[in-house]
Amino acid sequence: MLVMIGAASAAGKRMHVSIDAITSLFPEKVQLGIAVITHIMAIIALSIFGYLGYELSIIAEDKITPIIGVSYYYIDLSVPIGASIMVLFSIQHLLEDMSKLIKGDKPCQ
Repeated sequence: MLVMIGAASAAGKRMHVSIDAITSLFPEKVQLGIAVITHIMAIIALSIFGYLGYELSIIAEDKITPIIGVSYYYIDLSVPIGASIMVLFSIQHLLEDMSKLIKGDKPCQ
């Protein structure tokens, strides 16, 4: 559960690991275009990840943890919740970068 919260927090601050060795060679407008495409791909991937995590939590609803007696549903529900938060941050970053692309501003690092 904490992993998904940490991942969502990192996504909100644009701190996820990225390799920009190639994209940094392009002009800033192209870098923003690549960032926009990356955000769209992230939104799609995280949406699928969140949906599959929800399906997993539904399947695990009847399983109970042996020591604390909590349904695995609540544990597995952290996946779609974390993915949903990351989708919201990705949408926010997509809108920011699209605005910068239209206005001609510098990309966020």
